Amino acid sequence: MERKHSKAILSGILMMILMAVYGVGLPNLTLSEEQQSVLTIGWINGPTNLNPFTIATYADSILVTMIHDSLLCYSPEMDLVPRLAESFTISPDGLTHTFKLKECYFHDGTPVTSEDVKFTFELAANTTLPCLGFQLPLSSIETPDERTVIVHYTSARANIEWLTYLPIVPKHIWKDVPLEEVATHEDATGCGPYKLVEFKRNEVTILEANDKYWQKLNFDRIILKVFMSVDTEISALKAGEIDLMPWEVPERSVKTLTEDPNIKVITSPIPYYAAIFINVNPNGTGNPALLDINVRRAMRMAIDKEFLNNVVHLGMRTVATSIIPKGTKWYNPNLQNPPFDLEKAAQILEEAGYKYVSDPNVREKDGVKLSFTLEVINRYPDELRAAEYIRDWWSQIGIQLDVKAEDGGTMWSRVVPNYEFDLQLWGWRFTPDPDYILSTYTTAAIGSLNYDGWSNKTFDQLYEQQAYELNETKRIEIVHKMQEIHFNDIPDIPLYYHVQMAAYRADKITGIVTMDQGGIMNIHTYLSWRSTKQSAPTVTPTPVGISTEILIVATVVSIVVGLATGVLIMRRRYKGG
Repeated sequence: MERKHSKAILSGILMMILMAVYGVGLPNLTLSEEQQSVLTIGWINGPTNLNPFTIATYADSILVTMIHDSLLCYSPEMDLVPRLAESFTISPDGLTHTFKLKECYFHDGTPVTSEDVKFTFELAANTTLPCLGFQLPLSSIETPDERTVIVHYTSARANIEWLTYLPIVPKHIWKDVPLEEVATHEDATGCGPYKLVEFKRNEVTILEANDKYWQKLNFDRIILKVFMSVDTEISALKAGEIDLMPWEVPERSVKTLTEDPNIKVITSPIPYYAAIFINVNPNGTGNPALLDINVRRAMRMAIDKEFLNNVVHLGMRTVATSIIPKGTKWYNPNLQNPPFDLEKAAQILEEAGYKYVSDPNVREKDGVKLSFTLEVINRYPDELRAAEYIRDWWSQIGIQLDVKAEDGGTMWSRVVPNYEFDLQLWGWRFTPDPDYILSTYTTAAIGSLNYDGWSNKTFDQLYEQQAYELNETKRIEIVHKMQEIHFNDIPDIPLYYHVQMAAYRADKITGIVTMDQGGIMNIHTYLSWRSTKQSAPTVTPTPVGISTEILIVATVVSIVVGLATGVLIMRRRYKGG
């Protein structure tokens, strides 16, 4: 009998160990939905794609920074600091970068190694990735071990900011993607703080914490909900259906939101300007009259930017003259907006040969009427008001304007690759260094990030010069000249520079980090934000290097052995009693 009982006990122990290993019949030790800390974010016009290299909208850039890691990032004070890299050094001549990598993992569990970094850099050298706007001038790359990368360049670029927006992708996934498809291939396997669970365009994106990220994350799940209007998004924030509006808070709503003690509004500078982008691509399908510089001169003169800022935006913007923001060393202070003058604008058109012929209200020349469609991104209702004022001003000089509200994805689809629009009132982001925004105006960027389809050979040549000019004073002079060329040719009409206004439920979320340029959606916020009511899970944290499965097995084995030992002791006591 004793042997039978012993065999039964040992069989039970073995069965429980096997159950632990294969996950059969064990209690679920993962956090339930009620136990998880969940952050719900609202935005208008969500991400347009899952390609980490092609960023068409601000939402795209946010999603990329949440899913993918770059080697470097900006600190809240706008200093370049390591992100995926643990450390980095630059040789005195700028021709060699050395990176030491953190211990990191892609979302499929594969370690991030120096080979992945090398592969990503070689992609950027073999094609012009939209996120960079140029091809890396690589000479060679050394990978002496799995966490060391030594990159040699044929020439030194004037800035290394591009290291903050080049996501490192897994070689084992991307190596089979043809080079011509790299900019369109969609894959969300990154090594960033959050991994993709669900992606429904124009509806919802769901992310969950990367449990192998190099720093602990405080939210288990992020839900990004798309709203059709700012007003419905604000209502959802007030009702507690969302926790955060990362941008898009209109000036007119600030007072109402701040009256709620549970809602906090943050205003911060943001590298973003609103503009009327003009289709000047001769191969596009826009109204050909827009190719005439005189039409563009008249259009610019017939916009009262100061009025739009003061009346529509309550004076909370800064009137723009250039694609480079005021207050930086790169801004050309010699550029001045022409005075708002409807009479002179009409005279420009008259002298250029645009007359009232078949329609007493619309000028035309050679049978081409000055009748345009202005598409306005619908997440900015105040810009629709601005467009209505512009429509009224332009009607007084003989230009007919049809204003249409569209979502960002639809608008962008009309830009690239075929330039099937007339005018769009939207915005563009720039970075602390001017290289990126300047790159989007080069001929090489037509079909990817060149919004207007504009091409200017002198501008292209100056772009290459500034990119490799290591003397800052000389580089500033070049950048000033490039702004002058853009200003005189008018491929678009910058209106004003933005501030970013975000709002969040202070009773639900804390730890928001605001950057000097970049708002609140940044890697530092992702690592510090947390729920105000977040309680620590009852599950013991997993030590680094030991998997949860191993701990479960060890725990179960310990329990079973303890129970078995107790049974044997009781049997012996009973036998000896």
